[in-house]
Amino acid sequence: MKVQNIRKGMIFEQVKGKKPLNKNAYIHKDWLYEVIDIEEKIQSGYTMRAFWLGNLTSNNAIPVEGNSLINPTEWRYHEGASVKEERVIIKKVTFMTQDPITIEQQSRDFKEKKSSKSDSPKESKKTIIHAAPKGRDVVKVKNLKDLGSAVKDHWREDTAHESNTEQHTPNNDNHFISNGFYNSFASCTIDDLEILCFSLHDMRDLSYTRSRPKDHLIKAMVHSQEWSAFKDKKTIREIRNLKLRITETPTGLRGNPCTYETVLRRIMQACLWYGSSEESGMLRRARKNYKDSPRRRMFK
Repeated sequence: MKVQNIRKGMIFEQVKGKKPLNKNAYIHKDWLYEVIDIEEKIQSGYTMRAFWLGNLTSNNAIPVEGNSLINPTEWRYHEGASVKEERVIIKKVTFMTQDPITIEQQSRDFKEKKSSKSDSPKESKKTIIHAAPKGRDVVKVKNLKDLGSAVKDHWREDTAHESNTEQHTPNNDNHFISNGFYNSFASCTIDDLEILCFSLHDMRDLSYTRSRPKDHLIKAMVHSQEWSAFKDKKTIREIRNLKLRITETPTGLRGNPCTYETVLRRIMQACLWYGSSEESGMLRRARKNYKDSPRRRMFK
């Protein structure tokens, strides 16, 4: 790409590592920017050009030089990507034992309605087109009968896939746990972090001493992206459906997601690496209380 080809609306991703990112590399939403303005000025015979980029997450704008934007070790251009602002009115049906179902009531282009003083900025949301991994499909229903069928289909589809994975795995105390135990956390969000910490503090391969990996490594990108989605109140099921993998396997090459155990372990590990002191402290306290409990000492 040449500097003169840069236009408003283009999507760039800031490269945090030392090497360029290929087309299939994971996309970190916090590092996505949109070209919002191009300033050109001629003074004393010199042409000055500045590109203003807006961060799609924080809405902060920064000036960037053209030569920096076309440098693949600093920025990755997402060809064909664009930003569209929408207002969406939805109804969310929650259940005691099943995943919530979202019913879309109204969706229209943001520009179709003139803004007024009573409009709140929180009513609009930005979505990346052809830039982020595909998430969970929205279930649309018209009546209670269809709603019941949709719930059963979602539950049957997920449990059918999980039945092909390993049935029992040990935790750090070599106590074997069935995968049905991990599947039961599919509907949990960040609001259930205390329950997750209490239940999963002794997961197999969960490390409390391992240092956080460098930001440019795939391991760091996967953990931070899943933790970011978790902080955005995505369910464990929705995070699993992102199908993020650190290493490719024959199963992964077919586009299948990881097991719930793997996703939950990564969320717990990311809590230690990227969580606040309060969040990571919640997990460490759960582990300490378990170690100090009379029941733990009795079976040790």
